[in-house]
Amino acid sequence: MIRTPDVLVITQKPNSCSVDQITQRNVYEFDLSLWCLLKDLADQQPEIASRQFQISLGAVKHIAQVDFAILHKLASQELCSFQLNTPEETLLTHLAQPYALTPLHSHSFKEMFVVLYWFMVNQIASHDVDLACLYFGISSRLAIAIMHANYNQLIQLANTIPLQFSLCCSEQSVLDCLSSNDSYAPLKKLFTILDRRLK
Repeated sequence: MIRTPDVLVITQKPNSCSVDQITQRNVYEFDLSLWCLLKDLADQQPEIASRQFQISLGAVKHIAQVDFAILHKLASQELCSFQLNTPEETLLTHLAQPYALTPLHSHSFKEMFVVLYWFMVNQIASHDVDLACLYFGISSRLAIAIMHANYNQLIQLANTIPLQFSLCCSEQSVLDCLSSNDSYAPLKKLFTILDRRLK
């Protein structure tokens, strides 16, 4: 890996090949959904959006003003733009406990959204644990625990422990994507995420 002041270049790939296109599309659509949720919350309750996603009120107000179509520039199929802000130890402790079968029809949209997150982590970790850690900004310990969990465990985890996400790239890189015609702005945002996750 080579570091320069502004750019991070990866010279080594993960052990296995990259994930398939369907998985990449799932990650992109999930990332886009989180950006849309952030914009909705920024529109309606900017203070809560700032607190929940741990970004400045100024950035929240800027996101609230942009068109939904612009959010596509922020979503990424390579790396999720957000990382868990829920203590991993809480999640690991819950996964170690007995679980019960839970009917799918009993879940709300919010719960199913979290279920989808855990299913994606499970899918990518099953393919490559290191890649899952890089995609979602989680520890290898949590990635392995999610990989070994079955679907009912993941559903119960989603129902029991609410997740919080925080922005994983610099606010400035987000503002650059939203306010400039720089075709490299999304790539710069990606580099800031990589830089934080590989430190």
